[in-house]
Amino acid sequence: MERYEKICRSLMGADIYYGKISLNPSHESILFYVVDHIEDKDFIQKEALQMVMQTGVTNVFFYGRKEALWHLAFDMADIQIYGDRDDAILTSSCYSIEDFVDEIKETLTIRTLIPLDCYLIYDDVNIYNDIKKRIDNLTF
Repeated sequence: MERYEKICRSLMGADIYYGKISLNPSHESILFYVVDHIEDKDFIQKEALQMVMQTGVTNVFFYGRKEALWHLAFDMADIQIYGDRDDAILTSSCYSIEDFVDEIKETLTIRTLIPLDCYLIYDDVNIYNDIKKRIDNLTF
């Protein structure tokens, strides 16, 4: 896979193991994390801080067996950087793949007029491929 894979309209796929992901600071960005394997707290903390510090990230969704670790790390990074300001990042966990895919679909279909970049960042290629199949029939 290339650095990023265009899945549909504004949704890009990115392997978390590939390295640093640079978001477009002039667009609002929404991140969808599939986190089923990585539990290294230092790695998670660095990823969270890097993403929270990038301009434009407003929402982060998590799915997978390690979602609680990731969710907490992003909340802590958000507090560390923004404190209790209103421009804090909204973090959410999805406990089923169906709910996770629904969040992706809703984000992509509701937000059609605003410049929006969505990233599906994953550590499990099988779950990633399953999600791609589930949103493959999404039309705009």
